Amino acid sequence: MPSEHTAGAPLQKWVLVGAIYSSSVAPLLVNTVPQVNQILDQSMHVGATALGFFSSADAGGIAAGALIAALTSRFSSPRLTIFAGIFLQVTANLLTTAFDWGLPIFIFRFFGGTGTGLILSTCSYIFGFGNTERNYAGYMLGLMALSALVIPALAIVSGQFGWQGMFGLFAAFLIPAIPFVRRFPQRFETTPTSPSAAANSPPLLSWVGLAAVTVATIGQIALFTYLGSIGIASGYSTEQIATSLAYSGGGAFLGAAISVAIGRRLSGMLAIALIVTLEVVGIEMAGAHVAWVYTAGITMFFFTIPVYATAQFGMLMRRAPSQSFAVSLSAAQLVGTALAPASGGLIIRFSGYRLLCGFSAGAAVAAYSLLIFYVVIVRSQRARTSKQIAVEDNLHVSREVD
Repeated sequence: MPSEHTAGAPLQKWVLVGAIYSSSVAPLLVNTVPQVNQILDQSMHVGATALGFFSSADAGGIAAGALIAALTSRFSSPRLTIFAGIFLQVTANLLTTAFDWGLPIFIFRFFGGTGTGLILSTCSYIFGFGNTERNYAGYMLGLMALSALVIPALAIVSGQFGWQGMFGLFAAFLIPAIPFVRRFPQRFETTPTSPSAAANSPPLLSWVGLAAVTVATIGQIALFTYLGSIGIASGYSTEQIATSLAYSGGGAFLGAAISVAIGRRLSGMLAIALIVTLEVVGIEMAGAHVAWVYTAGITMFFFTIPVYATAQFGMLMRRAPSQSFAVSLSAAQLVGTALAPASGGLIIRFSGYRLLCGFSAGAAVAAYSLLIFYVVIVRSQRARTSKQIAVEDNLHVSREVD
């Protein structure tokens, strides 16, 4: 089981397969929310405000679930946490099918989101063992593949069974994750990843790593949420925007596939610097008023999202105080995901889309700066710790000689 592994030991095949599948199906609603909202609006004409509350309920639940997983990791278990997440999600989805639109739906979506947060945070813990970059990239690849499969299925199911059929479909996708639960570890590994890991990563420094994840996520998701709106504001047709988004999806899939192939070589500082540079260039191109530049820009931006997330996860986990730090990293990412749409909306309201692009690019650079600070301090502390150990060993040898 992963709880018996060292950080560099490979995961058992079915543990990894189960974690990738569970974490890929858990956020399907979130990853298809534009299509879900479109079907809900066409079916019931609920309006943009109600749909915004619907999406916010799920996002808020995801953040709550991630925080719960992080706070309970010392006395809970991955097996129990993932099962609780699956139970919450399946129950919330089935209850959603039984009610008409109204307050109960928002409550169910919050609890469904909580289940998503529990699953994603705990699966991130499992990805922290073995080749962390390749594990995480496998999750990103599975997530995009399943989302692409579900999008056309939503239209078919809602056409046959009404909008409630979508939530029955989401529940059905979660059922195959249940047999994998027994393969997950029975406890979180909270001991240091190495004899000096705790000293090298004091609590205050860990917060720097978490801040880097949150800042990067807010910048990416704030822009991601409004890419279609940016295209409309630039005067592009609906068909042009749809084509651009299709290309960008291919870019994201390619980024995840390359991340799986490259693995650990992604998480060097120079490699991440290149990724951030591509991201910033893509963001600035997305704000251009030329159609092909917009398409190329968002494709480049989407390409960097899975690559950056994989590299960041690997870099931080290799210097983590313990394996359970992965749960906190996932919580930081999911909190950023919940905060990003509102942050982007406020920027657009007061300053427009051009500043949103600048904000997103600035967040990418700020997150990278925090990563550099984190790595430099950890290296400095490791050198100091190694020197101290060497001095103590020399004193011990001298005493034995005397």
